[in-house]
Amino acid sequence: MSEPELCSHFSTGETIPMELTSWEKHFFNSLSISKLGQLVNACHYLEFPHLYHYSCQVIASHLRNKSVKQMRYMFAIESAMHEEEDEKRLRERNEWNASTWRGPE
Repeated sequence: MSEPELCSHFSTGETIPMELTSWEKHFFNSLSISKLGQLVNACHYLEFPHLYHYSCQVIASHLRNKSVKQMRYMFAIESAMHEEEDEKRLRERNEWNASTWRGPE
């Protein structure tokens, strides 16, 4: 994994230099994607912007050059095809009610 050196704040565009000690680098490299996600949530909640931004950069560097299939595996996301199949099955099962439902307009 290549180490992210700079981080841009999404709303201001401000570039935040990231200088980490060797211990901090080892810490971030030893975390799983799941733990990094938890860290991002905690940093956002506790308002630690530098740690939040660096954690996001580490996740982004893990995702760089990955296929969609690999990313789905990393985040344990099932294929969107299942949702479409489920929706189709529900529509077929509730076809008798389709004539009364107008749906979003």
